[in-house]
Amino acid sequence: MPLCPANRALPQRIYSAPVRGMTDTDYPSVSLINLASNRALSQQMGTDLSALRWRANFWIEGWDAFAERAMVGRKLRLGDAVLEVTEPKVRCLATTANPLTGVRDADTLAALQSRFGDQDFGLYAKVIEGGMVRTGDHKSKGISCLVVEKDTPGLSFGVVERKMGWNAQPTRQVIFENCRVPASQLVGEEGRGFKFAMS
Repeated sequence: MPLCPANRALPQRIYSAPVRGMTDTDYPSVSLINLASNRALSQQMGTDLSALRWRANFWIEGWDAFAERAMVGRKLRLGDAVLEVTEPKVRCLATTANPLTGVRDADTLAALQSRFGDQDFGLYAKVIEGGMVRTGDHKSKGISCLVVEKDTPGLSFGVVERKMGWNAQPTRQVIFENCRVPASQLVGEEGRGFKFAMS
């Protein structure tokens, strides 16, 4: 399988990093965004900003808008894991592009600069105690199963991934962008989705 498409320039060198993951920082880190901040910035800009625009590992619900700006140096528990917040995440032009189309359609940097005098949105953190993190933090009971019809508004799919081995089934991203699924589409009981996934 080729490393790059035939019509693209090849990299000069390829490096491996056996002792750490490839993160945006010069130390192993994860990133977090506050969904209330995303909503507040959306309101300020008069447009609906997808949380996908910020490319974060964790989306946090329940904080006040922009409360994360006072959290550098604090420790947070997410599920069973403990994180230490290390620094704000300074944003680049990539956040001005729509994550589904790639078109630059929202000047997030100017909006942050006008409001705060910087381009910070979200946080970097170190994992100081590893552990399982689940949606809603209800362990396996935080997972439900729903039927989502393929023509549901807001549902889209990424390209089929080219991969080595196990090609019996296609692998691609499933993207839910303001996708509303009625509760009537629930399969079985709420919180029992993990059982279906494993059966």
